[in-house]
Parts: sequence; C-alpha cells; structure tokens
Amino acid sequence: MAKIVRIEERLKRGKKIVPVEDLIRGPRGNDGVNGVNGVNGKDGRDGRDGLNGINGRDGQGLSWKGNWLASVDYQPFDMVNYLGSTFIALVASRGKQPRANSPEWGLMASAGASGPPGPTNLFVGTEPPASPNVGTVWIDTN
Repeated sequence: MAKIVRIEERLKRGKKIVPVEDLIRGPRGNDGVNGVNGVNGKDGRDGRDGLNGINGRDGQGLSWKGNWLASVDYQPFDMVNYLGSTFIALVASRGKQPRANSPEWGLMASAGASGPPGPTNLFVGTEPPASPNVGTVWIDTN
C-alpha cells in the first residue's frame, strides 16, 4: 500500500514532485523551434455570376402643363409653374391654387428672390453706339 507523504517532506528529501497530469500524459520533451511560414498560395478563380433579379416596375413620369390656370383639370403627376415656383399635382383637382403644404399640390422648386434691376441702356449690334450714355451696355454680335 502506498504511503501518503506530505509535499513538505518530499521537498526536504530532495525528491522531485511530478503533477498527476504529467504522470497521465507521460514525459514531455523540449518544445521545438517553430518552422518558417509557407508561401501564400494563388488566389482561386472567381465564382460564377449569380442569377439576375426580377425587373422593377417602370417609374411614374411627370407631365409639364406650363402656367397654372384655374380652368384646367389637373391629374396626379401634372407639373405647373405658379408665380415662378414649380408644383406637382398630388391629386386630381380643378381651380385649386398651388401653394406649399396644400393637399392638392407639392412644391417641387421654390422661386428665388428677385435680383437687382438690369441695365436700362442696352445696345446690341456689331459697332458700339456713336454717343453712349453712362450705363449703356453694348453686346457685340460679331
């Protein structure tokens, strides 16, 4: 029968203490040096293309109607000019004046601010005017 000996006694006697795991696995050698990494291999070929998806529905076109008139019937997606802004009809309507945030019209592009007045003396021709006034603008058509 094996005698149970305390670890301190073993150390005093100079005996080597071996963990149980090492007894089960057996003796271990020194770890070897890691080998050199190998060269990367070539990239593989591209895979086959996937199947085409189904075609989407055609988009809704817009229909330009020019300046808004109260006497015209407008349908959804009709576009008009009103006071320099562009509006799109959201529902069918007649006589409903375009304005921002209305249930009948959507604002597409808002009119910008007015600029300064242009020149009052504009001359278009191949020769400048003989006696120009201050502020005369000549546009050479050559």
